[in-house]
Amino acid sequence: MKSSNEQFLDLYRSAITASAETLRTCIEGAERLRVQQLSSIREAIEENRRCLGEMAGSGNVNDLVAQQMKLAGSQLERTVNYWSGFYLAAGESQAEVTRQLRDSASQLRDSLQEAFGSASFVAEPVRQAMQDIVNSAFASTARVTEEAAKTTAAQVETATAGIRQTIARQERKSA
Repeated sequence: MKSSNEQFLDLYRSAITASAETLRTCIEGAERLRVQQLSSIREAIEENRRCLGEMAGSGNVNDLVAQQMKLAGSQLERTVNYWSGFYLAAGESQAEVTRQLRDSASQLRDSLQEAFGSASFVAEPVRQAMQDIVNSAFASTARVTEEAAKTTAAQVETATAGIRQTIARQERKSA
């Protein structure tokens, strides 16, 4: 049986590890978003360069207007893809963080129950109250995780629906 100091050290170490893992996940999510942004910028620069070359070769106004419409449609599609990817990446990061928090809370609950269950120095009413608090915190974390997942899905759906409507309006105008 571990001493109370060893149990506390294990719990403390576990909390520090969970915090570091959550921070790592957040940083990796931010990195994915930045990589996506840089990729979108590079693609936009290349497309701009290509379209300018095509427009320079236009022989009349009709060709120039057709090139401009093609560029506008392409830019709108790129915008849709960018924001869809952005919300997807943000949602994935949020889901990963909430999964880690849920797992950490579960591990903490199990560790505390083990520690309190074997703690002879804690009176039964105090031990039961502490277990109730841990169980309540775990249940709250599970509810928050579920709500965060639902909110993320709704945000992605709302963003993509608005973008799809914009594309449909643009296509009707150009038709």
